[in-house]
Amino acid sequence: MPNDLELSKSPVLCFRCGECCAKYQVLLNFDEAQCIASEFGISFEVFVDKYIDHRWNSADSLLVDQRDGLCVFLERNKITSKTTCIIQRVKPVICRQWTAGVSRRECREGLAKYWGITVNRDGLLEGTEERLRDLSSFVESLI
Repeated sequence: MPNDLELSKSPVLCFRCGECCAKYQVLLNFDEAQCIASEFGISFEVFVDKYIDHRWNSADSLLVDQRDGLCVFLERNKITSKTTCIIQRVKPVICRQWTAGVSRRECREGLAKYWGITVNRDGLLEGTEERLRDLSSFVESLI
């Protein structure tokens, strides 16, 4: 991925930085919660007790809890800092609708924080050759 690539002009794959999963808590409807509970092989009640933020007071939705500043369903690799969503197969609609891209503040922050790469005002990636090459290799591995 050369530094002259304009990522802001087209959608990009998730860089797996976890910034969006750190900044926002996910709302679930009851069907989504039941689906995730079934995926884990646990009852709805156990799921709610273990994974839901009990401060949220709503009759028609649930709020996914955060631990250590991240969604409870996000795991961060201690060596690479890249993240993995453990409910990827059954993730809620709100997560599936999120579109990563350098036009998003969260994605730019993640690129800088975990990849050492910035995006200039023209949408061009800036960083060392090594960092740009690492990101390019990572993105190619996702395709």
